[in-house]
Amino acid sequence: MTTYKPYGIKDFQNWNKIREIDAVNLTVTAERGVTLGELEDAVNEYGLHMAAMTEDLRDVTLGVFFAEQMLSLTSLRYNQPRYQVLGLEVMLADGTVLQVAGKTVKNVTGYDMCRFYISSRETLAIPLAFTIKLISQEPMQAVMEAPIADTAVLMELVRGLRQQKLNPKVCVYWNAAAAKQIEQTGGRLMMVCSGSAERLQRDLWEICKLAEALQIDLKINEQPEELWRGLQQLRSRTIWNDGIKVPSLQCDVMLQELEQNNIGCWYSPMQGSMQLIPQQADAEVYRQLCEAAGRLGGCGNWYYQYQYGFAPAGAAKIWQQLKEKFDAEGRLNPVQKGGVQYGN
Repeated sequence: MTTYKPYGIKDFQNWNKIREIDAVNLTVTAERGVTLGELEDAVNEYGLHMAAMTEDLRDVTLGVFFAEQMLSLTSLRYNQPRYQVLGLEVMLADGTVLQVAGKTVKNVTGYDMCRFYISSRETLAIPLAFTIKLISQEPMQAVMEAPIADTAVLMELVRGLRQQKLNPKVCVYWNAAAAKQIEQTGGRLMMVCSGSAERLQRDLWEICKLAEALQIDLKINEQPEELWRGLQQLRSRTIWNDGIKVPSLQCDVMLQELEQNNIGCWYSPMQGSMQLIPQQADAEVYRQLCEAAGRLGGCGNWYYQYQYGFAPAGAAKIWQQLKEKFDAEGRLNPVQKGGVQYGN
């Protein structure tokens, strides 16, 4: 354990080194200022791949990615990004630097402090470096897209994919209000399938049969760069990055609620974690959407629950106690006690 003086935010700008790529244990250790694109290019030279990486994330740093808990479009296949982090180097509010966990999955007993610090979103400690598990690169992939205006049709497609046990690497939909943000019209679905040539051919055949039965004009996109750029723009315009979560087969009801409020949305229809692009940040609108999600069996996500007062009183009290224990002087990101309007 080493102790340093507390840093200001600007002091992290030089934490941008890839410390180690371990091709034997399939891990990489990199500092918080390394972008996902830089990390991906480096591990690709070893025939490896970062599971959470998609082209719309190339310019995002590891620190921002995990602090904001950005939506990973591949999490349905590879699980949430925080579960791909095996070890951390974190700095507490008093400047103490800790090493948490390491390169292997089963190397801790008791509380999972690695996930604990990541999930705190830099309110309890600031991650300085991440040790992330890698996977082998998949040999082939295909990108498909289709305009879908009727959300009922979208839900039928999701049901069909589940029944056929088809699991695209990426499945993302954005509604008409979101499409307008990037100068498109109507809702649009994008899917990426990957794997061996045999698996890819089989999956494409089954997905195309489903699409044809539902009269969905699904086509393989030979130049997907525009789609990825569109998603990158949607990320940059998203005000509530965490948004809301609802059961995936209730998303059509939630989409109707968003349409009535003219709120843009993009999300994985296989999962139901919706990223929201309202015209302006309004805490009352968000509260109403959380209540609508609750009626469908969902909820507003962690960050906005605790930052802006939507969490149950007991849970909020526990988090306040943790905050006072780890950061009594309030040097790190604040946690409000509720009632603060977003953007004020």
